[in-house]
Amino acid sequence: MLSLALFGPDKIPVIAFPLVGLFASVMWPILISLALNSVAEYHGSFTGILGTAIMGGAVMPVIIGRIGDHLGLRNGLALLYVTFGFIFSVGFWARPLVNNATLRLKGADLSTAA
Repeated sequence: MLSLALFGPDKIPVIAFPLVGLFASVMWPILISLALNSVAEYHGSFTGILGTAIMGGAVMPVIIGRIGDHLGLRNGLALLYVTFGFIFSVGFWARPLVNNATLRLKGADLSTAA
């Protein structure tokens, strides 16, 4: 959606930008629950750190604006690829303590499931 919003033809960004916002707003609860499920104790402290990181995310619009002033708004918004890429990577390296139900491939061996 971000690529369509930044590089799409005239009418596509009108729909794509709100969808980028929707997807970004949905990702935060998922990311926080995954993070909290990855630590065994001190959930309160960890939640405080995550909250501080979310508030620190208010710095990104300023950086995007500065880049947009010098190189154009499209180039400034391209910085979101870096931030979304990092969040996307969390899904690969996070190791949750509790494994939730997942989809299985048809014909998968269920005898090894716990």
